[in-house]
Amino acid sequence: DDTGIDIDTFGSGGVTVNASNPDGTSLITSVNDHGVLVDNYNGGAVDVTVDNVTVEEEGVDVDNDAAGTSVSVTVNGTLTSIGEEGITVDNYGSGGITVNVTNADGTAAVISDEDGIELENYNGGGVTVVVDNVTNNTNFGIEVDNEDIGTTFVSVTVNQTVTSAGADAIDIDNEGTGDVTVFAANADGTVQVTSDDSMGIAVDNEKGGAVTVTVDNVTSDDIGIEIDNDAAGTSVSVTVNGTVTSATDEGIEIDNYGSGGVTIFASNADNTVLVDGYDDAIDVRNENGGAIAITIDNANSDDENGIFAYNDGSGTYLSLTGYGTITGAEYGAYLRNEGTGDLLVDISNGDGTALVEGTYVGLYAVNYNGGAVDVTADNATGTNYYGIFAYN
Repeated sequence: DDTGIDIDTFGSGGVTVNASNPDGTSLITSVNDHGVLVDNYNGGAVDVTVDNVTVEEEGVDVDNDAAGTSVSVTVNGTLTSIGEEGITVDNYGSGGITVNVTNADGTAAVISDEDGIELENYNGGGVTVVVDNVTNNTNFGIEVDNEDIGTTFVSVTVNQTVTSAGADAIDIDNEGTGDVTVFAANADGTVQVTSDDSMGIAVDNEKGGAVTVTVDNVTSDDIGIEIDNDAAGTSVSVTVNGTVTSATDEGIEIDNYGSGGVTIFASNADNTVLVDGYDDAIDVRNENGGAIAITIDNANSDDENGIFAYNDGSGTYLSLTGYGTITGAEYGAYLRNEGTGDLLVDISNGDGTALVEGTYVGLYAVNYNGGAVDVTADNATGTNYYGIFAYN
């Protein structure tokens, strides 16, 4: 009934747990407690490797208070927590955190009742997470909190699936000065990030570097991809290879206060990429310089705008390129550029079938503070007012 492996050390050496064999069949079980519990107060690095863990409480729980050290957790098979977090790490060492839940078949998994993976990094070094699969029943799939110490980064890679039933599938709060990177894609375009009750991917970048998010497919009840970038001098980039869907809110929402601007690329060779939101499919607000550049195959909003983009007076140009269908219950595309550059719109393809359509106005393009307005469209429809409204 006790913890499978329980280590409490004040020594100056590191801690290594290796519960793995070449066949990947090693198993740690506990009916009422943890699988692996490590408290490292004064030693070196903590390195935990397991094949399979089945427990009532945390599968792997590491509290590292040793300055200048790192934490590494590797899962080769399936880690299951019936009642708590799958993997939880509190790290005060400056070496950062690395979590690897992968195997050659892509079947490694963390399955938990509360957070699948919960990481708190307090003293530098960055956080790296690579997973095949994470499934969570009541809380976050992957939650990373990276505190304001040094040039630290956050990198999350998903090879197969992350699913959360109670909160954000992937939630990142970065106060370090390094970049935030989320890569949830593979060569087949089948990676799936799902939240049944909240956001698919949420990134709050307070003081760090650039934010780069690449996904195949995201399905959420709340916002599909939400990025709040408050880091001066930085940029936001989002790439979508498949479908992003929100049942009740925006598909993609970006608030950028970095001076590097915003780039969204949601297109493939077949022009089948779709961003679908109940509210705006894409909502971008660029508040501190740089440009907005959006390339999209298809966007749809059930209640508001297919695309809403606002570039404030400190910005430069705003561009929208569309190859398929952009539709909105209000505006197909609502574009407002107060920056010093051009407002450039090209809704066209080689077949002449590209379309921007809204109940009020198909394309609303207004440039207040700078260069030219240049619009090309195969088809534009505004049911109540204008197909295209352009103003300079």
